[in-house]
Amino acid sequence: ELRPGQTGPDSNYGFTLPEDRAPLAGEETFAGIAAFLNSIKV
Repeated sequence: ELRPGQTGPDSNYGFTLPEDRAPLAGEETFAGIAAFLNSIKV
């Protein structure tokens, strides 16, 4: 569930996630952004 503006360890992402899901989601998000940036730089 997206909840913009929430405070907590996930506030950097702008949404909240289950505690056990947050770290993995953060890595997936970073990897996704990195891949996207690489794809548009070519």
